[in-house]
Amino acid sequence: MYEIVLGRPMDKSGFRTRMLAAAFLKEVGYIAGESNRPAICYNLADRNAVVGFPRRLSPRSGG
Repeated sequence: MYEIVLGRPMDKSGFRTRMLAAAFLKEVGYIAGESNRPAICYNLADRNAVVGFPRRLSPRSGG
């Protein structure tokens, strides 16, 4: 969703780190799939909380 709104790809690991640091998400376990490495599942930490970030997620300018 963020990539569509921003109109550019995002660094997935940086995004996840940012969401966890803001206490926006919490890990809830793993889900097995076809790969050898299971995916980590997340839930919103608090659906009623307002979350602020020190930096904005903004589109890069230029070409």
